[in-house]
Amino acid sequence: TMNYFEGNVIAGACCHGYWIEPQQGTIRGASKNLKEFEGIDRNKLNLLQFENNDVHSVSSFGMRLYPNRWNPDEQAQIVNLRTYRNGNVGISLHVDTNVRLLGGFYGDNGFRQIWSNLADDITIEGAHVVGISLKFREALQRA
Repeated sequence: TMNYFEGNVIAGACCHGYWIEPQQGTIRGASKNLKEFEGIDRNKLNLLQFENNDVHSVSSFGMRLYPNRWNPDEQAQIVNLRTYRNGNVGISLHVDTNVRLLGGFYGDNGFRQIWSNLADDITIEGAHVVGISLKFREALQRA
């Protein structure tokens, strides 16, 4: 994806929060004829930085890494993502490879905190995963 994501917050979106879906094929658009992008496969693009981002209260997925078999040349590191109180899933990894979730908080999401479907070589290290926190459970009982 060749992008930097640092210190962002997504809240209250109608569908999804962060969505990374590299498409198959070569670079398109205004950059397609630049020499530095010649022969690049978008499925191999590296995630340059994804650190200290939050996503909460979206109606479906907090973060999705979606198909086309994203397999970056360098391990994609998602560092200290906080995903909570989303309608369905905190983070979904679908048909992806070579991804590392480092630290972060995954809790109080609809039915899954971290969902890996047909993904391979996924590492989760130092993450705090909570199905339903005590504070959220108490709030639901008051509602």
